[in-house]
Amino acid sequence: VDAPFGTSTGHDETAKIRLSYGLYHEEFRIDGRLVAVGVVDVLPLCLSSVYLFYDPALSFLALGVFSALWEINWVARCASKRLKWYYMGFY
Repeated sequence: VDAPFGTSTGHDETAKIRLSYGLYHEEFRIDGRLVAVGVVDVLPLCLSSVYLFYDPALSFLALGVFSALWEINWVARCASKRLKWYYMGFY
């Protein structure tokens, strides 16, 4: 997943997470091929998942479920920073 609010490797994953407010696009790729794009809004206390579009030929992968789980995990990793909530479609 390629997301502007950052991913990290290492022991303290929350250390490299940036929390800048605003609307962002997440790119979900398989072997370099763009398969889905998510639109999220970072707000003072939450991440709002606004929209997701994906390659319909890959609908069997349930990319909407995957993106929601990925975003929930991201919010959980940010809980100590500031984010507390995950909203689906709050815009």
